[in-house]
Amino acid sequence: MPAGRRRCINRFISTWPSAERFEALVRAFNDPAPYVKRLARLLKRKATLAHAFLIERQREYGITPLEPEIETATQIAERRAPMAQQRYELAARST
Repeated sequence: MPAGRRRCINRFISTWPSAERFEALVRAFNDPAPYVKRLARLLKRKATLAHAFLIERQREYGITPLEPEIETATQIAERRAPMAQQRYELAARST
């Protein structure tokens, strides 16, 4: 072994923390409902805090929060229809 990586051979390494983590994983695997509820509550709380923060910044500095514009499938199709029609007309003229 390199000089910097020497370890005492007789050193006791406890496996208790690993066993506790494994036991928690088994509990979550066998009955995930309470863990999922806790995670959902935490995520909702974080989202609520972030939204409140953005609204506060908007009032204070006049900054608008970044909210993505959500398009439905029909809106996308309506937006793309003129382009598709132009492509079709160009293809028809070239043949």
